[in-house]
Amino acid sequence: MEQTLPDPNIAKGEHRCPGESYQDVLRRDETGAPSQMMTESYEFLGDEPIGFYRYTSKEFLELEFEKVWSKVW
Repeated sequence: MEQTLPDPNIAKGEHRCPGESYQDVLRRDETGAPSQMMTESYEFLGDEPIGFYRYTSKEFLELEFEKVWSKVW
């Protein structure tokens, strides 16, 4: 597989994976997709490394359970 360098003229956060987007796949759906699924919303949040502590910190784990998992399970 040939790998190409990103275009330096494209702003940070604007690079996308080549190929179909999620919206392209939904457009092919024979039954149609709900309009809220067709809306693309993207916000560049930076490209700084994520701290290693997020994967090893007991305090971060407890916050994740409190703020995320308690609301989704």
